[in-house]
Amino acid sequence: MLSGVTVINPSAYIIGDNYISGIELERLYFRLRGEHTDFDGGLFRLPFGYGQVFGPSDFLNPRNPLKPDARLRGILGAAISWYPSDETKLLAFSAAPRNVFSKESEGWLLGLSMDQHLEKVSVQALYSFELPGEGSRNGIHRAGFSAKIDMEAGITIDTLYTYNHEAGTDIDGLSISLGADYSLFEGNMIVIAEYLYNGGASSTALFHGGSFPNDHYFYSGLTWRFNDFTNAGFAMLFSFDSFSLTPVLTVNHDLFQGAVLTASVQSPFDSDSFYGVHCNVRLRLRF
Repeated sequence: MLSGVTVINPSAYIIGDNYISGIELERLYFRLRGEHTDFDGGLFRLPFGYGQVFGPSDFLNPRNPLKPDARLRGILGAAISWYPSDETKLLAFSAAPRNVFSKESEGWLLGLSMDQHLEKVSVQALYSFELPGEGSRNGIHRAGFSAKIDMEAGITIDTLYTYNHEAGTDIDGLSISLGADYSLFEGNMIVIAEYLYNGGASSTALFHGGSFPNDHYFYSGLTWRFNDFTNAGFAMLFSFDSFSLTPVLTVNHDLFQGAVLTASVQSPFDSDSFYGVHCNVRLRLRF
């Protein structure tokens, strides 16, 4: 029997006789800067791709457009960046499994990426290898490409292919999005639209790190900035496979520096069912 010893559970929650409490770190990292090289280590976000809604190549930080105010989770790892010129960035990274304390944990990730910025075009190429683990005894390969073109409207393409030899991945490993955004009224209104093809074993698929069970999705949204402190947005997510539609209304207001109040309402439904109205109010404090 242990007496006077506190055992730290890998879970973020501590359960008592009549309470449950929890705390979870989102960012805890250090950065070393050099003239042409940077090094990051710890718990931090490592973003990829130029997609604004679905983000197929941003597989380390999966997104859900139905939660527009969600803060994307970081990864536990390290990254070294080299800037051979002002327009070029080369990145090498390593990331721990998402559930590092679990017996069913995936393998460690190793990867490389390259960014090239031109006057009107930015492109990124990405490759990562997930070491053998519970998900695949042969490891998992991921290769992606993303581009952003600045014209009258901003055009983005973002794609990632996931290959798992053990699972016999085919076209179902592909996730690709194509989108456009346009601003009006001196930037006070922003309109955005994006299409997603979501393969069943891809980075955006449900049970593979993403949030989407169907193959084809379309997102459209409009954001209006009332002033420097308040903005409101209305968006709709439509699935071509199930003919389901989810409208989302979101209002953000900066109460004071570092404090943002967000209220959102969404109401998912399809041709057969109405799933009710879901409301959420969140106060975010940053120190």
